[in-house]
Amino acid sequence: MMKHQFTIGTFNIRYGLADDGINIWDNRKEMVIRSITDKQPDIIGFQEALPFVRDYLEKNLPGYLLVGTGRDEDLNGEDNCIAIRQDSFELIGLETFWLSNEPYVYGSQLENNDGLPRICTTVTLRSRVNNGTIRVFNTHLDYRFSDIRLQQLKILDGFMEQYDSKMSMPTFLIGDLNSEPDSEEIGYILRDFGVKLKDLSTPDQIGSDITFHGFYADPDHKGKIDYIFATPDLKCLKSYIDDTAREGVYLSDHYPIYALIEMEK
Repeated sequence: MMKHQFTIGTFNIRYGLADDGINIWDNRKEMVIRSITDKQPDIIGFQEALPFVRDYLEKNLPGYLLVGTGRDEDLNGEDNCIAIRQDSFELIGLETFWLSNEPYVYGSQLENNDGLPRICTTVTLRSRVNNGTIRVFNTHLDYRFSDIRLQQLKILDGFMEQYDSKMSMPTFLIGDLNSEPDSEEIGYILRDFGVKLKDLSTPDQIGSDITFHGFYADPDHKGKIDYIFATPDLKCLKSYIDDTAREGVYLSDHYPIYALIEMEK
């Protein structure tokens, strides 16, 4: 039985127009490319990728296919795009849906949320190593309200169950969930999701209880809110963060998380 070892990552790349002093996008972008090129993830899901940031990634990550769409009504704006190494996986399915009561209405959102549309980018991939298939859900939840995040997770759970009922396969859920590990939201994922998931990115596994740090501008405003979940049929060999920094400039206000996975067909 042939095994495919590959790396999957999640990376909130930070809103590219933010006034972040020395950590503005133009000061970070070359570090970001070097970091990804060094880690060579086979799959990496981004959050907060504005169109010009995505364009830069596409131009500077040869060999990768970036897929997904913006979250706004005109399909522009922030993007939860997924980059796929084309020598490792073939794209065979793609969908974006909104975490709202009208998931296929562009730009739709739940009432009383943080005021921003929230989406999930979903890909189905075929391994070029062993022909096995996997599914990846990449999302970014409400940043203000726990009850809204729970509603968004229930919508996401419904989609994952629909996909799984049509064709079950190893599955990942990755992204910035704006929820700490002991939160009700993370408990809901681990306890109540119809597609059973395990956390591959616990603080013990990645060696840190911080993935969001806000460039350390506020010592109290940091925590673990980024995740890689997977179905139990996927074996995690190791997981880790990339905490690269140079002269006070970070990759983002979040650390990317990576997991090395072994999949048997």
